[in-house]
Amino acid sequence: MIWNTMTWNTMTWSTYNNYCNNIFKGKVICVGWILFQIFIFLYNFNILSNDEELSNIINKLNYSFLISKSSALLININFMLLFICINKSIVSFICNIFSINNYYHIAIFSSIIFFSIIHVVSHIFNYYYLTYNDNDIKILLKTPTSITGMFLIFSMIIIYIFSLKSLRIKTYELFLIMHYLLCGGICICLLVHGSLCFFIKNNGQCLKSSFWKFILIPVILQILERIYREYIGSRYTTVIKVKKHSYDCIDIELYKPFFKFNPGQWVLLNCPDISYFQWHPFTIISNCGDIGHIQLLLKERGKWTKSLSELLLRNVF
Repeated sequence: MIWNTMTWNTMTWSTYNNYCNNIFKGKVICVGWILFQIFIFLYNFNILSNDEELSNIINKLNYSFLISKSSALLININFMLLFICINKSIVSFICNIFSINNYYHIAIFSSIIFFSIIHVVSHIFNYYYLTYNDNDIKILLKTPTSITGMFLIFSMIIIYIFSLKSLRIKTYELFLIMHYLLCGGICICLLVHGSLCFFIKNNGQCLKSSFWKFILIPVILQILERIYREYIGSRYTTVIKVKKHSYDCIDIELYKPFFKFNPGQWVLLNCPDISYFQWHPFTIISNCGDIGHIQLLLKERGKWTKSLSELLLRNVF
């Protein structure tokens, strides 16, 4: 049968409990995060303004330099949190403390967009002050810092466009691919963007970005999590039974040796014959005492679940 040649990947993570899903708590966290960002911005602004090694830069560029560097710090912090949010192992571990879900993912990306706009506008003023007398704006725009900056802006716009609900639903596969490719490109560009010597201190040393310090550990953890997911998912899974219910629901029973789970947990399901990139979560409804046996109840709501239902029913019966 075709099931012997297919790879069905499953993986469990702790479910969000009611404490995590509380709307009021989510609003409190968002407000607290906004206030925290304002504090970090003002604190860094004050630290830089009192740094004697930066006095020449500040005198020449005024507040635009301080704003650009403070907004860059918030961009770094938000990227660090973004990588934490998309790491399902970390989310599963700390979701009893904070509500880490898709809405926070969007909120953090929105913060990145907001501070990126501030960063770009402040750099426009920086360019104005730097080229006020010698009129060499074209030279500055051709520097690697400017080129990577323009690529970053373009990439974020593309990610935002493909994240729109209407477009995401119609082209979900393309949405995922663009996310993976552009996020990798953004990280590389940010590393290059901040490592170049654009500002020079009074002592002649370059003022470089610390972006790599913020994303090093989260990126390593994300890579390890992905490797672990592929390892667990690649272990052979057997489809035991598929039953079609009314209201477009199907009951699926799977068997994965040594697979253990707890009550209330959910499973990430992937079918490479439909899409290699798409992983969809479903709550496990079977008895946790039956090691290796997993029972899921799926409702045909979108293209992926409908394709999965058709594929299962066509090959099991």
